[in-house]
Amino acid sequence: MSSLLPCGTIAAYARHRRAGEEACEACRKARAAYTRERYIPSDRQPYPCGTPGAYQRHLRLGEETCQPCRDAYAAQRASAPGPSSHGTYGAYQMHVQAGQTPCADCREAARAYQIDYRARRAAARERNSLFDQMLAEAWEETAVCHAS
Repeated sequence: MSSLLPCGTIAAYARHRRAGEEACEACRKARAAYTRERYIPSDRQPYPCGTPGAYQRHLRLGEETCQPCRDAYAAQRASAPGPSSHGTYGAYQMHVQAGQTPCADCREAARAYQIDYRARRAAARERNSLFDQMLAEAWEETAVCHAS
């Protein structure tokens, strides 16, 4: 029988998980290092801390985000352009996601979108109902043919 690798290796991390245990700190760090090596191509350097890309990297690798990365990410979000053209459903959604009260043009666009969406859904339900009716009739015909 082969000897078990000690904690602090990716194999030991897998052993913890197979046993249904919470992995120890050393094994979690080993897995984070393994993941980092695996997902960052060797020819590309990771984003340096203090950038929005590094903030996303921290999240992806399950690391705690550092303050410079949080600041960079917040600055990027604050400088993100608002709705480029008001009066569209997309602009309405941007208002809502930003926690703003949508402007009148965007509210009107959202109302028109909802009316159109509901009409399309009603038409789809009607098509499905007709299909179900045709299918039921076909089953009845099949049952009559095979019953004789």
